[in-house]
Formats: sequence, C-alpha cells, structure tokens
Amino acid sequence: MNFKRILVAINHSPLTSIVFDRALNLAQQEQANLMILHCLVDFTAIDPGFESGGTFGLYPINTGFSQPFRDETLQLEIEQAKAWLQECCHQATARNIPTEYQISTPFW
Repeated sequence: MNFKRILVAINHSPLTSIVFDRALNLAQQEQANLMILHCLVDFTAIDPGFESGGTFGLYPINTGFSQPFRDETLQLEIEQAKAWLQECCHQATARNIPTEYQISTPFW
C-alpha cells in the first residue's frame, strides 16, 4: 500500500487496544511513521449543569467558579493523557516505529 504516515485516533474505549495494535502492525509492515491522536472531551458541552455545579445544587450559575474549575480539570486531563500517550509511543518505538503524539483540547 506504500503508506508513509499513519494517523491513529485513540481514546479510552474497549476497542482502543485493538485499533492501536492494528496501527502498530500496519506501520511496521509499511515502515511508516505513526501519529497518535487523542482528543479531550469538554463535558460541559454534554451536560451544561456540570459547568456550574448545578447538577449537584452546589453553586448557582455564573458565579465565576466554572472557569478556574475548567482550567484545572483541563490541565489534569492533559497530564494524564501525556503519560498515557508516552507509554503508547514507547510501545511503538520498541518495535522501531517512528512515533509522535498529539493531544487535541476543547475550545474553551
């Protein structure tokens, strides 16, 4: 097939290990570079009550609490994602596959 670069998007779903293994095998077979992508999720877009604490009845909407909480949560998620993706890169480089990763963050 002559692939030079392969992009694999992974998350924490049950299929991630299967998808990642297939990407590793294909990259090795094709002698291609591998790019691993992980997208973080903005939970406030899914549940607006999450942002304000309204789901739990703790904070009224628009108190200014939400932005610092979002920033702190995002930084924690980025750190966790980096550690996980670095482990994935180690797996690939152990198989002599040139690999890099990218974390996509929500537009807050």
